[in-house]
Amino acid sequence: MKFSEVETDQLESALTHDRADIIFTRLFHPIQAKYTALINEEDYFVILMPKSNRLAAQASVKLEMLVHESFLLLDSATNLFDPVKTMLMQAGITPQITYEGRRIDLILGMLNRGVGVSIMMRKSFDLTNYKTWWPSRLNPRHTVT
Repeated sequence: MKFSEVETDQLESALTHDRADIIFTRLFHPIQAKYTALINEEDYFVILMPKSNRLAAQASVKLEMLVHESFLLLDSATNLFDPVKTMLMQAGITPQITYEGRRIDLILGMLNRGVGVSIMMRKSFDLTNYKTWWPSRLNPRHTVT
């Protein structure tokens, strides 16, 4: 058995063209009937913000409350950009995006310095070295398998 890492948008093609028998990915939409999915775990979106943010004390935050925030987002190569942007647009928010990239550590560093807010999957980051920001649960909860 060989393990490889590729961008998520290449995974379905790898299955279709017999370049892979098994893939590991996040599912944001139902899979096609011709595939079988084994759900290993669930994750959910959280809002990351500096503790100094006016919303940081909230146990949960509604997306509509972020209308005036500046966003630090993972880009489309991570497959998180489109679901996050769609959630924001459905909440009536045209996001002001200050940073769009692939590096979670850069986003966490900017949050640590008090810049913007971010929306990520809860299991994507470690709080150990970042004490000046806080994850808040989205309300309603947006779960991904």
